[in-house]
Amino acid sequence: TKPMVGELVVLGKGLALRDGDADPIALSAASRALARLKKKVGAKIWVSGEKLLSGEMKVTRYGILRDPPKK
Repeated sequence: TKPMVGELVVLGKGLALRDGDADPIALSAASRALARLKKKVGAKIWVSGEKLLSGEMKVTRYGILRDPPKK
């Protein structure tokens, strides 16, 4: 499948990918990957994976395109 690109945002207790004005897509991933991604909130990322029936994206691969803005 084609990778999706967007901004990594917090959604409830999890993470999501936001692309423009569309609703964010919740991300589902292994706990180690989620722990690493939580440190990158605000970054522009790409994710590849499978869309689940729940509407979440099960992340199998991801990469950071641009680090989050400095605070």
